[in-house]
Amino acid sequence: PRMDVASNVLHGILNRRSTLQTMFNLWPRADILKALEILDRLGIAEQAPKRAEALSGGQQQRVAIARALVNGPSLLLADEPTGNLDSHTSTGIMDVFQRLNDQGMTVVLVTHEPDIAQYARRMVVMKDGRMILDQPVRKRRSASVELAATPLEEVLQ
Repeated sequence: PRMDVASNVLHGILNRRSTLQTMFNLWPRADILKALEILDRLGIAEQAPKRAEALSGGQQQRVAIARALVNGPSLLLADEPTGNLDSHTSTGIMDVFQRLNDQGMTVVLVTHEPDIAQYARRMVVMKDGRMILDQPVRKRRSASVELAATPLEEVLQ
């Protein structure tokens, strides 16, 4: 079934709920407030009542990130999180990951895009199942700086 964004995020904590609560879609107030707070941190709280499929690709990625964050993990695994996004939206997603990392969360990002890898603190390159490179990123890109410098015309395209 299709669901709104807030419910989509709350499904990240189904493992903590009883079958009865799940069947009747009963959510404790504290869980709802936590989901809304995470959506707000990701800049999409106003989307909470909308259906997830009505959102843009970047907004849907943020919902997926929120669904993972609602559990309060210390580690976030992101497999090709920008693969289907335009460059501006990709920068926005990388800004989210950089902010989470700055707040102490470990973010492991898998990408085939060298420009996206430049947002990381450390790069590990694999080839044929073997690690061929493991080093800090020398010229780390700052997503927040790039977003702030993006001309409005480019954002509106």
